[in-house]
Amino acid sequence: MSGWESVLSVANTAIQFMLVITILVAVHELGHYLVARWMGMEVEAFAVMMGGVRKTDLTPYLDRPTIPSRFLWYGAGAGLIVMIVGTIANSSLITDVGLAIAGVIVPLLAAVNLTRLYHLPESTPYLRFGGAFLAGIVMLLFATGFKTPQPEIVIGLAVAAALFAMLITYYAPVSNSDEDEQGHGQIMARGEYIPVRFRPLWHRVDKNGTEFSMLLLPLGGFARIKGMHPKDDGSETQVPNGFYSKHPWARLAALFAGPLFSVGFGVLVLTALWSTEGRYGPVEAARVGMVAPDMPAAEAGLKEGDLILSVNGQSIEKFEQIKDALRGNEGTPVEVIVDRAGTQQTMTLTPQLSEEELMVLDADGDPIPGERERRAQIGVAPGFEYDRMTVGAAFSEAMRQPYVLVKGLARLVVKPESAKDTVGGPVTIARVTHVASQSGFGGIALLAAMLSLTLGVMNLLPVPPLDGGQIVINFLELFTKGKRLSIGFQRAVTSVGFVLIMLLMLSAATLDLGRISEDNEAPKASQSASSITPEKTDSEE
Repeated sequence: MSGWESVLSVANTAIQFMLVITILVAVHELGHYLVARWMGMEVEAFAVMMGGVRKTDLTPYLDRPTIPSRFLWYGAGAGLIVMIVGTIANSSLITDVGLAIAGVIVPLLAAVNLTRLYHLPESTPYLRFGGAFLAGIVMLLFATGFKTPQPEIVIGLAVAAALFAMLITYYAPVSNSDEDEQGHGQIMARGEYIPVRFRPLWHRVDKNGTEFSMLLLPLGGFARIKGMHPKDDGSETQVPNGFYSKHPWARLAALFAGPLFSVGFGVLVLTALWSTEGRYGPVEAARVGMVAPDMPAAEAGLKEGDLILSVNGQSIEKFEQIKDALRGNEGTPVEVIVDRAGTQQTMTLTPQLSEEELMVLDADGDPIPGERERRAQIGVAPGFEYDRMTVGAAFSEAMRQPYVLVKGLARLVVKPESAKDTVGGPVTIARVTHVASQSGFGGIALLAAMLSLTLGVMNLLPVPPLDGGQIVINFLELFTKGKRLSIGFQRAVTSVGFVLIMLLMLSAATLDLGRISEDNEAPKASQSASSITPEKTDSEE
């Protein structure tokens, strides 16, 4: 693949990933917005994406000179050119140098400019970069058993840390402000507080006073319901048409609507996809779709297209039955009868024990998280095809997917060690997006549907600040006769929930780093994809 092709491939995956996430979050927040309005609550803002653009000119307050922005653009362009040259020359060293210039040095210099605009200590971006980079290295070492990390992974961590430092610094005025209103911040310059305003790329206010806007960073979005932030004095219950001025049942409906819309959107997309294009999966019949070289089946003469009729005397009607017929027969010759173009042929072969542990499927054909085994194999796999369903069958199967996700979460709680096979972070999702993008619109639609289902189910976990955590708090208030739970209790619960969410995110990132540090990246990417999609895995026998 040429340098330009590599760059375009990465850009294509990134654009599709951001588009999918933006749509899914918008649907989720639309649920909150519509039901909140239905319950008589005022919605102050409905935003697609996150983070505004700074509109306040701070150059009149500048005390230290900044690097001209054109030099930063020149640097980023130069780094990109070096990366392309390195890719064409097949030189990882040149490519890494270009990546370091465009992804580390330029963002850090941009962060230095921001510290001077905001009158922050000069060391601010370097401390933030160093902290993020050190945290990434520590997670990588834990994930790999303290093995020496590969240079490419270290540079990748440095790029992520530099971008983190730049973004955190850019929005420092908002994070340091006590203002409740979205996009309002401040800095301290020359002994006085200077208001700093961040605004959307586009916005419009409707007749009800809701500001609809498109923000800067295409990852997320929000619906800001009036009076939704608890106060020390409980005054949030007195806000006219505010969230906490409504009955707990109304609040529960508004909170539950987001996950409901996410799950509903996922079900609708799957139903439309499977009833039109069809569901891509293994052929149910025991017809050979692939014969692995240097395996018993290939040595015995099995060919693609053969229909396996029996194994060791056991009649075979479905491909999955081959696994059970071979169980316990590793090293023992077995007789296989196949139908080849209408003619039956009998072959004798000796199954061998799989070198790696393979996933175990439950009675529904779904992978059991954490359950793996070595088993007898002959080296055949089923063919794959699109199985078009009726609308009713597609809807029924789509409705089963949330149950599959919940069942997987329950098993994860029972067996936390299974997280290595089932939990993934941003890197895993990016990989799956790349695989899905190679399948065209159908692959992206399937990915979007399963991510939407995951978003809906995960948000119902009873952990603040997720919707499920807020649902629990508001459910408890059904029994307090309209009295709010103490602010101290709410903050304590929210703090514990925040820590748990951060631990989950760190764990997912650590698992991601462990995966990308392994040499067999392609098999891992395929396994990650199958953990998100409802297709069966490890079907080779």
